[in-house]
Amino acid sequence: MSGFEISGIVLGSIPLVISTLENYGAGISTLQRFRKYRRELQSLIRNLETERIKLENVCEKLLIGLVPPSRIEALTSNPMGDLWREEDTLRKIQVRLGKGFKSFEATINHLKTTIDEMARRIDSQKDGMVSGLKRAVFTLSRSQYADLLTEIRESISNLENLTDRNMELEPARRGRSRGKLFVLLRSMSESLYRALGSSLNCACGHNIGLGLESRTTEVFPLDDEDRIMSSTTFKIAFSYTEDPQNATIWEEIWAKPNVVAARATFSAGLPVSSAPPSRRQGKKSVRFSGSSGGSSSTTLLVQTQSSMAAMNLSMSVPHTLSLRYVIKGDP
Repeated sequence: MSGFEISGIVLGSIPLVISTLENYGAGISTLQRFRKYRRELQSLIRNLETERIKLENVCEKLLIGLVPPSRIEALTSNPMGDLWREEDTLRKIQVRLGKGFKSFEATINHLKTTIDEMARRIDSQKDGMVSGLKRAVFTLSRSQYADLLTEIRESISNLENLTDRNMELEPARRGRSRGKLFVLLRSMSESLYRALGSSLNCACGHNIGLGLESRTTEVFPLDDEDRIMSSTTFKIAFSYTEDPQNATIWEEIWAKPNVVAARATFSAGLPVSSAPPSRRQGKKSVRFSGSSGGSSSTTLLVQTQSSMAAMNLSMSVPHTLSLRYVIKGDP
């Protein structure tokens, strides 16, 4: 059970403890000897409600920006509901708290234990009551619950501090995570370029365009490279001619990593010729250019005279070209 789910359970448990105290208070209020405890009972109820609100504020603050506002309202209004067990929400909270997540979980677990102990003590007082309130042995004094109330206050105060400090550091952490993404994207692009270059063995000329796009991949500080690579795709455009007299044809494909044994690979699902083409090594050059094939996006063109041994796009025979990358059709 996650710490965030336990937070919901605690939020739902405190009102039950308060309700029990109110019921007991109503039951003994008719006895003159117990009227002096009414003020202490009300003080305990008031303090518990204050701590409940503070804990609810902690949970609400943790969720701001991570889930829609309507979801926050649904969570706080139903603290023991299924929404508190959603893995995606838990993951985002874990990222937000960073290294403080384990401390948050330990603190919320201790808070739950303390609330459970308070409920147990109150129930034990109830068991001491016999029929006829005149013989009731139920007593309520501040000292009986002062230690538990202090622990509840300290736990929630620690949760507040953990939440506030980690949210202050969140922008800087996200900046470092984006830097990690850029470094990995550059490394993957270079690997893709080398893999394509080493496989171009035909005598004809080709343009290869690598699409430059705005990356929306969300990277978290605790993410490993495999998860980032598995959610990254590259759009590539190849130019070829079926006949020297015909116009150049552009074919667009998508390259998506296939992470195997902690190593990124790509494979290519492209039509190839059944007959081996001629091989002649040529000179390669790299240049930046505008769009090709009427596309409005900016592309990086790789101009090469090398051959594309496994890439005669005029044929329709399916084949997989095993490079370092797996290149597939439209995602």
